[in-house]
Amino acid sequence: MDLTTFKRVLSAFADRPLDVDYSGGNLVVVIRDEIIEAELFQKEGDLWVCEGAGTPLSSYKWITNRVAKLPLLADRILNYVEEEKNFVKPSGAFLDELDHSPEEESVLVEDAMSTVCEALSRKTAGVSKVLYLTSDAGEGKTTIINQISRSQAQRFKDGDSDWLMVPIRLGGRPFMRLDDVVVAELTNRMRFMLFYDAFLELVRLNVIVPALDGFEEVFIESATGEGVSALGNLVSGLDGEGRLLVAARKAYFEIQSFSMQARFFDSLQPNSSVELSRLSLDRWSKKQFCEYAELRGLKDSEKLYDVVSERLMSDHPLLTRAVLVHRLIDVAEDYEIDNLLDRLGKNPEDYFYEFVDAIIEREAHHKWIDRQGDGAAEPLISVREHHVLLAMLAREMWINSTDSLRVDYADLVADIFSSDHKKPPVIARQVKERLHHHSLLVTYGQRQNQIGFDHQDFQWFFLGEAFANDLIGSSDSDLIAMLRVGSVPDRTADAAISVAKRFVSELGQIRDRLLRIGRESSETSYTKENAGLLLARIFGEQCMEGVTVESLMFPSDSLRSNRFNNMTFRDCHFKSTSLAGSELNNIKFERCRFDRLELPDVLSIHGCLLDRCEVDNLFVSSQDLNLFDPGSINYHLNRIGFALIDSEHEGSMTEELQGMDQKTELAEHALRAFMRSTHINENVFKLKMGRRGSEFFQNVLPVLLEEGILKEVQYKGSGGQRRFKLNVPMRNLEAAIRKCGKFSDFINELKQSEH
Repeated sequence: MDLTTFKRVLSAFADRPLDVDYSGGNLVVVIRDEIIEAELFQKEGDLWVCEGAGTPLSSYKWITNRVAKLPLLADRILNYVEEEKNFVKPSGAFLDELDHSPEEESVLVEDAMSTVCEALSRKTAGVSKVLYLTSDAGEGKTTIINQISRSQAQRFKDGDSDWLMVPIRLGGRPFMRLDDVVVAELTNRMRFMLFYDAFLELVRLNVIVPALDGFEEVFIESATGEGVSALGNLVSGLDGEGRLLVAARKAYFEIQSFSMQARFFDSLQPNSSVELSRLSLDRWSKKQFCEYAELRGLKDSEKLYDVVSERLMSDHPLLTRAVLVHRLIDVAEDYEIDNLLDRLGKNPEDYFYEFVDAIIEREAHHKWIDRQGDGAAEPLISVREHHVLLAMLAREMWINSTDSLRVDYADLVADIFSSDHKKPPVIARQVKERLHHHSLLVTYGQRQNQIGFDHQDFQWFFLGEAFANDLIGSSDSDLIAMLRVGSVPDRTADAAISVAKRFVSELGQIRDRLLRIGRESSETSYTKENAGLLLARIFGEQCMEGVTVESLMFPSDSLRSNRFNNMTFRDCHFKSTSLAGSELNNIKFERCRFDRLELPDVLSIHGCLLDRCEVDNLFVSSQDLNLFDPGSINYHLNRIGFALIDSEHEGSMTEELQGMDQKTELAEHALRAFMRSTHINENVFKLKMGRRGSEFFQNVLPVLLEEGILKEVQYKGSGGQRRFKLNVPMRNLEAAIRKCGKFSDFINELKQSEH
């Protein structure tokens, strides 16, 4: 470590910048009110530090051990990060960094944990690395982060590793500053004091790898975009150094839209160099199910698997999602498994409700028993009342944008529940006491003063029950207050409509209510997005006919496998959706936008009109075509049966415009590579272009460089090759591709967008 870097890092730890003094080779610094005096000297080309009569240490060792106290942080991780005693190593699909994997082909890996450690152990000078860990909820992201954190902490203490992974639980909190969350996690969870600037310096030194768990707002198009800018600001602060792990349900760079990617890339500093990779966790197989069951002490694990798979199929979530496997084995220990499977088999589409109901029945009839009365022991509250109580807790967590409540706050919720249901004092007191030990809840914190759901899946389910109650019976103001809090999770929307169906036979009234609320809400609120999400779930339950849907945002695959008759969608935004299994009869889309539209081999479309709509990306499965330019998209939409009114591309539905200009196509193919890395080497372009590489390097790349679309930068690796970076905002690329089929027009559009 040179003196300049040493001064910068040490200043981040000091109580104040003025509390660092260098003079004549002597150092005086105040850190956490402690005055440290030391001598600085050069040895073997490195800077060394000696405190008094102590042993001299290299500046790197002195910073990490004496100032940052990383051995203490390793101890805190081992003490405060929960260990999974029955850990089963998941498999996954790994898409390496662009230099190592130019094509979009993932490699199957048997041990996802080792793959993460190996990928994060790479240290490339001048490059920040971001590894995305992705899977659906309940499939092991948090568990694998905790296991790696503990493993690395032990290896650090043993001298076998020089870096620590620090888990940072974000829980989809878009309204908090990222630096506040990081410091709060370190201070409150691990009892470790560290300034955020000092934390960043340790990341830059590659001795800490932050694991941002639950950074969902990065990957969805939220109303404010706050999450994306937070990640962009974090990476920019690393200045081409350090490594990050970001765990979420969907990898951001998988999205094909330049405009959405731009939220992250355009927030980076101009000289920031970032490389992205992704590891997608697989769902559990029979091998992992049985391994986990045997670790839990279940002797007939294969028999249980075979019985469940025979009744529910081998790909059922109860067998493939880790969190549900854990609960299945809990229930199987003292619940007749055949009875459970009978319940699940009768309502396979509503299996989660039935499964949760079985857990609650077990709780109500075996644990929540009133033993203080004179008569026979009876359940304190009914199964239905358990649902209501847990939904009340989930509502309070949602309104307060938190995953837990203080125990005294939860006690207040229990008191309100008992009052609403007119429970006598002796019962009310027991409800409050038993709530802390409910099988679906956990208490945590150093003083066990926080209460939350055992897993986010259960929190989302009971939040769905709270939404169902509001959809059926509350006032519009109460429902709007819930809808405007944040982006409603998909599983919450599923639960809300599923539970609502149990109490109302016709969803038309709920549908009309959501249409009205969504139409009247402001453009920047979450209400439009959430109303669209809930309506999309209603689409799947009932044939939509004869209504006008206006000014809503719809989630992924909202048009898939549904029937629509005589409807109008006006000023709506559809995220990526397939039309597979759908029937569209006399449907009019006015001024709608589609992020991605997937056309299946067989499609039922009759009398459908696209009036001034924007389709950013069209995938034609029968021809394996992935189209982005408007001419090609309009041609294929018209060919399969859509009537088009497109003032900007009037008359473009001719066969001659089936494809964009070849140079534009090559340019677009090259520029899309920047979705995975801010800087790209020449050999990556060669591999991506394949047989068309000669045309690209002769006719396209020189123009992109001459016109300032790309910029050549210094290549710092071994061997001689060129290195390039994108020299225009990424947000401008999509507009240029949409407007221009010819290469010259494409270049001119990008140049004009800069002025």
